[in-house]
Amino acid sequence: TYLHRSLRSIVGAATNLEHFHVYSSPPAPAARRETTVLQPHTDAGLFLAFLPAVSCRDRRSHDHSLFVEVHGEMRRAIFPSASNSKVTVGIMMGMGMENWLHLGEQSSESPPLFRATRHAVRMQPGLSRAWYGTMFLVPPDALIQTQPTLRTFRQLRQSVANQGDVTLPSHHLLPPSSTSHRTLGCGGYPTDKPLLEEANTYARSVTTQRHRLSTGHGDSSACNNSTNFYCWMTCQEIPMAEYKQVLLDAGNSLYCIDPSVMDATGSLKNSASQCSADNIAGHAMDSACMGVWHTTVEDVPTYAIAGVHGEDGANDAYPYCYGGTSMYMGGFEWEASTCVVYLFQGWVLSSRLALALACLFTCCFGAAFEWFVAKRREIMATRRSHDVQRTVVSSVLYGVQLVWGYLLMLLIMTYSGPLCLSVVAGLVAGHFVLALRDEK
Repeated sequence: TYLHRSLRSIVGAATNLEHFHVYSSPPAPAARRETTVLQPHTDAGLFLAFLPAVSCRDRRSHDHSLFVEVHGEMRRAIFPSASNSKVTVGIMMGMGMENWLHLGEQSSESPPLFRATRHAVRMQPGLSRAWYGTMFLVPPDALIQTQPTLRTFRQLRQSVANQGDVTLPSHHLLPPSSTSHRTLGCGGYPTDKPLLEEANTYARSVTTQRHRLSTGHGDSSACNNSTNFYCWMTCQEIPMAEYKQVLLDAGNSLYCIDPSVMDATGSLKNSASQCSADNIAGHAMDSACMGVWHTTVEDVPTYAIAGVHGEDGANDAYPYCYGGTSMYMGGFEWEASTCVVYLFQGWVLSSRLALALACLFTCCFGAAFEWFVAKRREIMATRRSHDVQRTVVSSVLYGVQLVWGYLLMLLIMTYSGPLCLSVVAGLVAGHFVLALRDEK
């Protein structure tokens, strides 16, 4: 699920990151006042559960180096004394809890339910302290952005991993908040990195969802518009297909766009036209094109998504492959989303059974080729006279051998792994059988 409706659900699905830190303050005999070893900050996760720090000099002594901000003033945190039967655990809220938690009917103008704990560490010179805690992050599948595209926390973190920390406008996040900045993971807040353009951010997050891309589908009829759609002249997986009903009901549509054009012009129409040809969305041969959900804009080509509002969803299951190609342009493929055209246009290997039968036939075809080559030599050896008839027979047999060999070569040039192995296996098997026959 992408929409968590309770705090229990959020905490249960959260990612936990364990931390073990040792803080040290440099010795300074002349100065006895405390030194700030960790500047005031707020953590960027949901919340932090931690054990009070322990002094490395004397484990029995209390560590009072943690300071928290209360009403704008940094105050020393005092924890209860530990006992044999009780363990003290501290909880500090993070920016994820303040900015992303949205329960009930809380509006965008309402104050946040929780406040992130601003804290710092101050220590006497020459001391060290050990600290252990667990950071709870926003669940990876949590829906945190609705405009201009729908995005989960996992997708947003992926884009941050590619670009560094990101600052996003608050109205693009779910839930809305009056705070205008967001950070990710365990880093401090706020970030000093500039705002990344939306197109660059969601382009990277959508790119990670591409499903076995390959070229050669030719037209949109190969795509079912239920689990996949036509973009970059191929059937691509619909981003967040399981959430398409909610997206459509919210007034969004699926578009095939070039994010670099969106970045440069800010126009959905211009970025979509870059990926369209002959008035067909996604018909342009442009590897930069990708699918995104966006608020519906009139006069921009989109797709009629199937399998929603009670429509027949029988086509939701992925077919074995789509369209057809005579060669995989990206190199060898064991199984790909594009079907292999087996030598002739009508022979499309559109199922795993068809591929298996084609491999069996190819293996026999290769073995028979070895037999034909050996048989041709035998026929020519029996014709001792050098006349026109012998030359004609030799030329015809050589032509058949040449065509046969080129057909095997074309099967290898499909770059289909199973077919290539079948060609080799057939040739080797034929050679082996003939060699055994000659030894007898």
